Order: sequence, then C-alpha cells, then structure tokens
Amino acid sequence: MMEMKVNGFFEFKKQQEALRYNMLFNITRRTEDGAIFHDDDDNVYIEISEVLAESAKAIKVRVATGNTDGSAKGFVTWFPKSCATILNYEI
Repeated sequence: MMEMKVNGFFEFKKQQEALRYNMLFNITRRTEDGAIFHDDDDNVYIEISEVLAESAKAIKVRVATGNTDGSAKGFVTWFPKSCATILNYEI
C-alpha cells in the first residue's frame, strides 16, 4: 500500500470529481470515532494503487477506491506536487 499526503481542500475537490463516477477514496488515517484525520496543516492521507506518471509540477496516480463503495478499479487523476506528497513509494 502506498500512502499520499494531500491538502484537505484539494482532496475534497478531487473527491467531489470522483463522486460523479460513484467512487470514494480510501482514507488511510482516521480518528478513534471514524472521522477523517486532518493533521496540523489540514492534510488528509489517502491510499494510492500506483503512480502512473510524474512531471516537474504534478503526479498522476491511481487513487485506491472500493473500501466503502466496492469500486476497486481506482480513480486516475493528477495531483500538483505543491498539494501532494507520496509518503512510502514502492517501486
């Protein structure tokens, strides 16, 4: 499992885009009561299946989906490097 730290506002916008296709992102870090965990900088931690491409300013990833809604195919999108950081990158 690869994990990516994403700005909370930007993750919300991408999640809204994915909801048009009935997909929900797999959130890796939650609080004890099940709410989404936001760190001090308002970052959210999501699970990604694979890194598809990388440029100087952005990362194209397949975000893992399916823990909630059963759509295990994933959602392909670009995240700007200013808003996202891959924490444990597996080659």
